[in-house]
Amino acid sequence: MTKLATAIGCLAIVLWSMDTSINVFLNRIPVFQMLSIAWFICFLGYAFILTIKKRWGTLKQPWPVWVIGTLGVSGAHCVMIWSLRLCPPTQSSVLSALWPIYVIAFSTKLLHQHSKRWHLVGAIIGFIGVWFVLTHGQGLTGYDWQYSKGYALAILSGLLWTGYVLMSRKIAAIPSEIMGMFIGVGAPFALILHFQTEVFVTPTAIEWLLLAIKGSVTLGVAYYCWDYGIKHGQFILLNVLSYFNPLLAISFLILFGLSASEQSLWIGSVLVTIGCLFCSDVFTTWMRKQKS
Repeated sequence: MTKLATAIGCLAIVLWSMDTSINVFLNRIPVFQMLSIAWFICFLGYAFILTIKKRWGTLKQPWPVWVIGTLGVSGAHCVMIWSLRLCPPTQSSVLSALWPIYVIAFSTKLLHQHSKRWHLVGAIIGFIGVWFVLTHGQGLTGYDWQYSKGYALAILSGLLWTGYVLMSRKIAAIPSEIMGMFIGVGAPFALILHFQTEVFVTPTAIEWLLLAIKGSVTLGVAYYCWDYGIKHGQFILLNVLSYFNPLLAISFLILFGLSASEQSLWIGSVLVTIGCLFCSDVFTTWMRKQKS
């Protein structure tokens, strides 16, 4: 049972990694149109689960939970999509993956947790990795300034997700199903913004299929698989594997022909992954065991 649950948790990591490629394939569809459709599909799935389990009452949460949760989930996702439109997807994936480093930085101030020396080492390694990716290993001359807005949005996406992670740590009683409701709250806002700022583009049959997969699988099923995996599977193993998400996302982008394979990209991505691992709870726990 534990092995099956761990495998289900691993499936979530794979699905999240594939979501980046799906977003790039849907580049023709306006951002808010795409989000309103995918988010509504995801919301319907979670609403069905809540109805079957009769758990609607668990959604009674303080208003800050709804504000931070919606910004951290829907907001981060929206900003990430915009980033993918304004800079190469590989760079965007790496930058948004820095959130474990942000969690450590903000935990010191907001949760009164003390940072360790290896957290600083991890942050330095992570940012060196980012520098490799953004400059193609060529120093400042390799940095492409035209993508700066996209890079900034990718960083903002990571910061918004960090807000949700910190809230989850502080309020442990948040039900897993509320994730779909955070996305559901974002759907009408995305629809309004679509009508106000975009022109509707009729999706092709393939694009409709990808929108359905995005809403129901890479968002809906993925979040549920992750929740099941960390509750019933090998928690530590899944947390370690989750930090390899950007590497897997880049692998899919290259596999689908959406990005070129570069040595600097792989070196930078590995460094970012290592840096985030240094800043993870898993590494902190391991270090404490070594000292005891």
